[in-house]
Amino acid sequence: MFSRRQRHPPFLTLVLCLLSSFASGQVRLAGSGSTRCSGRVEVLHNDVWGTVCDYHWDLNNAKVVCKELSCGTALHAPGSALFGEGSGKIWLDEVECSGKENLLTKCQHSHFGTPRCGHGEEAGVICSESLVKPNISMDPAGEVLWGQELRITCSTAAELRGENFLLQRSSDSFRQTHNSSSRTATFTISKVNFFHDGPYQCQYEKIVSGQTFTSPLSEPLSISVTVNFSKPTLSVSSAEVSWGQEVWFTCSIPTQVFGGTFILMNTQTLFVKTQTSSTNSTNFLISKADIDHEGLYQCQYQKRGPHRDFTSSPSNSVRLSVNVSLQAPNTSLTSPGLEVIRGPGRVEITRVHNFTFTCSINAESPQGRFFLLFSGYDMTNSSLAVNHSASFTFPVADLKHQGSYSCVYQVTLSARTVTSAKSAPITVAVKQSLLLQTYAVFGGILLLLLFVLFLVCLIYRKRKLPAVLFQSTFSSCNKIFKLSIFLKGNSTVLFCFRVHQRGRWEL
Repeated sequence: MFSRRQRHPPFLTLVLCLLSSFASGQVRLAGSGSTRCSGRVEVLHNDVWGTVCDYHWDLNNAKVVCKELSCGTALHAPGSALFGEGSGKIWLDEVECSGKENLLTKCQHSHFGTPRCGHGEEAGVICSESLVKPNISMDPAGEVLWGQELRITCSTAAELRGENFLLQRSSDSFRQTHNSSSRTATFTISKVNFFHDGPYQCQYEKIVSGQTFTSPLSEPLSISVTVNFSKPTLSVSSAEVSWGQEVWFTCSIPTQVFGGTFILMNTQTLFVKTQTSSTNSTNFLISKADIDHEGLYQCQYQKRGPHRDFTSSPSNSVRLSVNVSLQAPNTSLTSPGLEVIRGPGRVEITRVHNFTFTCSINAESPQGRFFLLFSGYDMTNSSLAVNHSASFTFPVADLKHQGSYSCVYQVTLSARTVTSAKSAPITVAVKQSLLLQTYAVFGGILLLLLFVLFLVCLIYRKRKLPAVLFQSTFSSCNKIFKLSIFLKGNSTVLFCFRVHQRGRWEL
């Protein structure tokens, strides 16, 4: 290290400066980390390159160097061999420029080769054209887990004090500023989420005399945010339900990544149901359980990221069983000839009239088919249910229709057939109509009358009775019919008939 000495008289300094201008006129920037427009200042004198002492070295001196090298304006005038110590000659000392000079050697300075400093006190410059592209890096590198802390570092090789570092995302207007007194700045994101996913770049800027100089943008750095979900948990309100009953599934997951989609699926069918939730759980409702809902269920949680979806592993399995229990249907009978009821479930129908059986079941039952069973005759009719009922009509009642009738209901669900119990039976008896009964009675009476006349004739012939004065009267009372025949000689023959049901009669 050299000790400082007294300055030359101004007149002598000016003379030495003018003389040196003819012997030199070239300047360059060198040293560790130097660029074309930043580095240790060196001048050429007598074909030998030498350095410059930092005594009185300021921004005006640096402006002249930057101007001479066509490197824009001066941003910084560092000393103390910022770009490393030179070797060999130290040509200039006590350089003082006004900033308007075109060459450094035209500024005031001591005589060439009479330095009062060592190589550790050499001057340097940083010009505006030296704002090189900064470097950007992140820690941790690679994919970043959702919720993890992330540090993004922007650095430059230039020694610029009081820089502003800017971090921005290329895909939108995200922008952060960090002031640093060193060549690096670190931006910290405490809890990364999908909002932070994307490409980032950084740059730095320097303000000199109210003017802002900005470096080029760094190479892009892509941040990819990923999520590792835990296994969800699935539960069901009831593992065994009846057909048409309400069922709830609850899927939950231990995560802070909200706003995702829960997926409920039956692993044995194509059943899939999705539901978005703002929390870490959700409920799935099956309002009316069907046979198709039987099987093993699992759920998953899915969150859509900026570029892809993140899905959890499947949850535990839950089995759902659906039981179908059909009530016995109701049976009713209608007919114009339905006249007599002989106890519960026993009816009489007049012959030749039509009659209709109606089978019905409660409205909660699944769609199916009714069967009308007839025990008195080997016959089974079936009909699809319409509005949970079906009708079976017989156009003409006959004796063959007598017997016991009942209904059953049958449904087929997912290849499973379920049949209800029989309804309460209705026993049907068929009777003759009143008109036919009347015809039968009068027909019988007529035949009997002819028979009686035949007998009378036979008796008359055998006994040779006097001529018969044949008169007859016919009357009925309480189903007893009387026939009187008057013979000559005041003789009378009286016949009484009792008519029974179904057209039978007796003398």
